Amino acid sequence: MTAARHIMTPDPALLSAEDNLRAAAHRMQELGVDSMPICDSEGSLLAMLSERQIARHVLAGELDAEETNIGELRGGEPISILPDDSAEGLINIMIDNRLRRLPVLDGPRLIGMVSLASAAEAMPEDDIGLVIEALAIP
Repeated sequence: MTAARHIMTPDPALLSAEDNLRAAAHRMQELGVDSMPICDSEGSLLAMLSERQIARHVLAGELDAEETNIGELRGGEPISILPDDSAEGLINIMIDNRLRRLPVLDGPRLIGMVSLASAAEAMPEDDIGLVIEALAIP
């Protein structure tokens, strides 16, 4: 089975907890992604931030996009994987948690990101049902 280290995007773009929501939204749009990791100055993963989180809080009038640092939106411990986790295992994590991207950690340090598309491409043809279920994640 293919390991996460072989299908991850190494050294992914990331956000700092000090960035404001508007800058984070622009960066995601620039990169064509719907979520990004938030890391500290050491490269340790603090959280994941999604466009949906930004939209929900800003459009509801709860937060100001210019005045709010993304660190203020941090929730609980982010779901992550290890470099040797299998593609099948991480697709199951994605399905169970309705995620399209997973951070890959070496200790606390972010070393890559695995997308649903990369994981699906690594799956054997016999597991097409699992891939179809994963692709149904909104």
